[in-house]
Amino acid sequence: MNEQGQIIDLSELLRPFKGKWVAISGDKSQVLCTAFTIEEVLKESEKYKGLEPIILRVPDEHTAHLL
Repeated sequence: MNEQGQIIDLSELLRPFKGKWVAISGDKSQVLCTAFTIEEVLKESEKYKGLEPIILRVPDEHTAHLL
């Protein structure tokens, strides 16, 4: 949800990254980096601290894991 309480659909943005860990920008407009492990995406996302990255794993199915 955004600040106004509206649901944000990230399915189109994240579809190419099924089964991977991703860092998306804090405004949820772009994928900053991807990796197969959380350790790799955390390390890579350090380059984007100014964009307030959000780390999550894109599931193979219709569920999500947010950190």
